[in-house]
Amino acid sequence: MLHTTQKRVTSADGTEIYYEVWNSGARTASPRLLFIHGLGGDVDGWQFVRDVLAKEGLSAVALDLRGHGYSDHPTKASA
Repeated sequence: MLHTTQKRVTSADGTEIYYEVWNSGARTASPRLLFIHGLGGDVDGWQFVRDVLAKEGLSAVALDLRGHGYSDHPTKASA
């Protein structure tokens, strides 16, 4: 079974970035995989991968880039 933890981190310009940590608990020392979506995507696009990771006992991090999915949209043009 894969455990999902939802988190947010605030970037230097104040934009909150959403990410999820997926941990199967089977291999605590296993390397983590990083999932970054393409243009117009978001973290929900990786749902099909979660079950596979759980079966393999792997952990991963998936994030929503700024302005996508659950991450904030920057309010300043400089961001």
